[in-house]
Amino acid sequence: MLLACAALAACAPWRRGGTGVASGSGASVVRVETPTTVGSGFFVGPGLVATSAHVVGERRTATLVLDGDVEAVGQVVRLDRGRDVAILRSPLARPPLPLRASGVRHGEPVAALGFAGGRRVVMRSTGTVHGVLDTMIVHDARLAAGSSGGPLLDAAGRVLGMNAIRSYGGGAGHASDRGLAVRIDVVVAVLAAP
Repeated sequence: MLLACAALAACAPWRRGGTGVASGSGASVVRVETPTTVGSGFFVGPGLVATSAHVVGERRTATLVLDGDVEAVGQVVRLDRGRDVAILRSPLARPPLPLRASGVRHGEPVAALGFAGGRRVVMRSTGTVHGVLDTMIVHDARLAAGSSGGPLLDAAGRVLGMNAIRSYGGGAGHASDRGLAVRIDVVVAVLAAP
């Protein structure tokens, strides 16, 4: 709990109409709730929300919360536990966030949006890309419990990935406190699967 609270110190509430990285994207970010977990998600298509598979777990439905108080039940329509991606169909609609599936660069500025700390408002944390792996983006935007499933955005507000986990430790010569985001092309592949 202490680590999650410390991470929140580096997060700020997203404000509609703000400026800078990801200023206009928070309206398409949703809180994803089950009886045992709270995470984040974001619209990737008309009535479709992406989130982390570990947020929905074994459930076939999850409560989606928009704007802090509008609730609806989302149905899991795609689930890939190996890549930690779930797609839910939502009866509520928001504009899908624009996607950017290529050209992620080391050192590029990013913003993580989500319901960090389980809060009922979208939180924003900024950082930079530290690497691109086969299916993941390594970054240093602060993540906390509740951030899983939220979008990782570039400076233009386009989704580069979906936040999945925050790693701790590392040891000599290794970075610590790095976030990992599933690359958006991986999320799109799950979305497009038959």
